[in-house]
Amino acid sequence: MTEQELKDIEARLAAATPGPWGCNDDNEFTIGHLYAPFGEMEVCKVTSGNLADATFIKCAPTDMRRLLDEVKRLRKDNEELQKLVDKFSEANRRLRIAVANQK
Repeated sequence: MTEQELKDIEARLAAATPGPWGCNDDNEFTIGHLYAPFGEMEVCKVTSGNLADATFIKCAPTDMRRLLDEVKRLRKDNEELQKLVDKFSEANRRLRIAVANQK
């Protein structure tokens, strides 16, 4: 995934109505009630037969934020590890030269 793709996902998440998203359970499993400071706004309804879809939609904003944060953390860790690899590679190169010069 490119940096631009991550930025695009993050922009879409930032533009979406903030959560937490919730649902009620009457005759239909209504998903997408946004419990925001301005009140509730219904996004869509999912029948009880599609409970997995409703749960996925309900959790999407929170899951996306957590996944984006994890990708950023892992990329930062990877950068730090790559710096260490580069340092060890350079140290190894110098050591090989030093050993070769002693022969």
